[in-house]
Amino acid sequence: MSDPIVVVRQPNHGTLFVLLREALVIGRECEGLQLTDPRISRRHLELEPLAGAVRLTELGSTNGTQVHGRDLVGPVDLRPARS
Repeated sequence: MSDPIVVVRQPNHGTLFVLLREALVIGRECEGLQLTDPRISRRHLELEPLAGAVRLTELGSTNGTQVHGRDLVGPVDLRPARS
């Protein structure tokens, strides 16, 4: 199975396509993917590739994280949409 590609969009910035080979922290000040959005915490979210899915883990950010309009509570595994 191939590594998942995660699409990251920020207001007023280009779209990023990230090949996820290992766990990745996203935040403003982290050893991972650094974003400049002030709504993002220093260590906001972790993405982890799994077989056929990506696990999202909220890292206690101030503003929280939403998935499909719902607040993320605990880790959640996202699978690609089936056509």
